[in-house]
Amino acid sequence: MQTEKDYDASREISLKDIYNFFKQNVKLFALTAILGFLLAVTYVKLAPKKYEATALLQMAQLGDPLGNIESPAMLSERLRYPATFTDAVLKNCGFADGQSVGENLGGTLKVALSKVIPNVLTMKVRALTADLAHQCSESLIQMVVEQQNNLIAERLMGKKEQLVEYQRAIADEMRQLESIKKTETASFGYLAKLDKLTWLRTRIDALQEEEMLAYQHPAKLVMPLMVSPNPVTPKVMLALLLGSLLGGLLGVTIALSKIVWRNVKE
Repeated sequence: MQTEKDYDASREISLKDIYNFFKQNVKLFALTAILGFLLAVTYVKLAPKKYEATALLQMAQLGDPLGNIESPAMLSERLRYPATFTDAVLKNCGFADGQSVGENLGGTLKVALSKVIPNVLTMKVRALTADLAHQCSESLIQMVVEQQNNLIAERLMGKKEQLVEYQRAIADEMRQLESIKKTETASFGYLAKLDKLTWLRTRIDALQEEEMLAYQHPAKLVMPLMVSPNPVTPKVMLALLLGSLLGGLLGVTIALSKIVWRNVKE
């Protein structure tokens, strides 16, 4: 029978050589595979179980035609940094007061641009319980809605100042009109004042309508918040399969190392 000493690295390895290699080392492979399986079982038992909440969040929209107040990519970038999150979010996501968090809420949050629905950001929150994942997600959504409403308010700030100027102008024009309408109702000046008042009222109506409609399309979920009823990590079957596979590969490595070592000694 062919032994490990009979393997010659200088000749081509046949299928028979491979068969004999596995046949001679089957016990070693089984032992290391079982060892890997047991280590995987230990990992599954000890690893903290985490639940996941998934939210598909559409950006707040402003203008005509509607446009995003903030792009999903920009929001995704903002959510990387700890300064983005409010104290309420940190508390609702299970972080203690003053506790520092790293990027993406200490790894609790994962975000990705939706490839199917435009203007939507996919947000996934993982926590030790389903309730905590749900609570954290709701707090995050509320935070984003408020922040984007603030962006809308900042965008409208200049228009509000313009609206005040138009309102002052129309009040001044009305006073001037009152002073001349009894004596100069047919004059060019009177008609010009009427035209200007019409223009001012049109501009005021447009600005007031824009302000009213600005908050009609806030950030919102495109479907209800989804929370996994079962833990998403650790993945039990995958962990056991990988543990057994890596254990078997360890056995192959040991067997090959033995052959190389004996060839070197010879």
